[in-house]
Amino acid sequence: MGISSRLVEQCLHLLEPNASNVNGSAASEESSVHGENQPHSAKGLPEASSVIPNGLDRQKDEINDEGSLYIQKFGEDSSPLGVDEAKRMIRERITYPDGGSSSRTRRVPNLSPEDVFLFPSGMCAIWHTHQLLLKVLGDQKSVCWGFPYVDTLKILQKWGPGCFLFGHGDEFEELEALLKTQKEAGTPILSLFCECPSNPLLRTPDFARLRALADEYEFAIVVDDTVGNYANVFSGAANVMAGGLILNPQGLFYQRLRPILESSYEDTFWGEDALVLERNSRDFKSRVYKINETAEAVCDLLYAHSFEGQNPSNCQPTSSLTITKVPVIKKIYYPKWITPDLYNSFKTPKGGFGGLFSVTFTCDTAAVAFYNALGCEKGPSLGTNFTLACPFAVLAHWAELEWARGYGVDPYLVRLSVGLEETEKVIGWIENALCAAEAAMMEQEKMVKPEV
Repeated sequence: MGISSRLVEQCLHLLEPNASNVNGSAASEESSVHGENQPHSAKGLPEASSVIPNGLDRQKDEINDEGSLYIQKFGEDSSPLGVDEAKRMIRERITYPDGGSSSRTRRVPNLSPEDVFLFPSGMCAIWHTHQLLLKVLGDQKSVCWGFPYVDTLKILQKWGPGCFLFGHGDEFEELEALLKTQKEAGTPILSLFCECPSNPLLRTPDFARLRALADEYEFAIVVDDTVGNYANVFSGAANVMAGGLILNPQGLFYQRLRPILESSYEDTFWGEDALVLERNSRDFKSRVYKINETAEAVCDLLYAHSFEGQNPSNCQPTSSLTITKVPVIKKIYYPKWITPDLYNSFKTPKGGFGGLFSVTFTCDTAAVAFYNALGCEKGPSLGTNFTLACPFAVLAHWAELEWARGYGVDPYLVRLSVGLEETEKVIGWIENALCAAEAAMMEQEKMVKPEV
């Protein structure tokens, strides 16, 4: 559920023959790296933390490559915070994304940093959330609403009594029928897990309808806002993993969940990771604005070269093709055009549509050529400071491509996460890829066209 490479490095360091000499004075620095994350203290870890030296206090020649990069980025005279202070600041930034004012929380009244619990990874946070609900509310099945990130579905299926999948995220009649049936059978639904917006189809759930059903049938709603609330952009540097669980103080089950979570929570978020994440996240707001701006410009270009962008019946102005002679894009999955009313109801006044979008193509050949011609980095992550593309379905659902297709995920879908490069540079990559896709499509048509 999330083992830090920095933690592994420290464990290996403790196995070195002379490790005891290095750690001789470590007892006085108890929790200097691990941190106690008060008031969310780690349970049963004092002995382990007592032999963990502060990695940032090592001699320069013992600092690992990551530490060297840390100093190069922030300077020799940049004194790092203590671990506890770093974790406190991370929780505050999550709670108050617009700054330190308590009046600018995530639009949740009475939310405080003490309602934020840090974990080594996002999946670790989701797993613990599910286990907490099972422990407090009962051993019942949950609902997975909309096509989810693959690991979320597996957690709900394998670590508990199971779940019901509503993969399109619009099956309200079927959902209400299930809720009624399960309640009458004495096995009510435990919770509903969803994403806002979803990955990779960028759909926003209808939370007003879901909230009404949750109040009537008394189940918890768990929202994974990795895409919508800049979770990965929070770091951006792709050199640290982390996750968080936020309890809503206005939630129906808050008073029951909070004391159990507080008494059982173990702070396993490694201290050196916290130091790196705190540093990385200091400028996340400005990075979010830049990424939003570039992503929208890129998606406007792609939309103009899609079937939808060329169709006047969609109530959008028809854009002339500037890069290709014919559309090579079938559909753009981006909150500006996917469930826009639902998304806009949550978008902040200064907010954008995010840096993540997905593209499908008029033919498989065009998809392959587009992806291969992209000049950006390729890899299965998102929210990085550099633009990143991946063939999402192939990577996440290789053994179940037809199953994913049944929920609208094209096997040749390409997902892009826009970074901090200059807008013109990213657009140049897209233009080049569009040209390559058109050329491949034209070549394919020549090969299949019968000779006269």
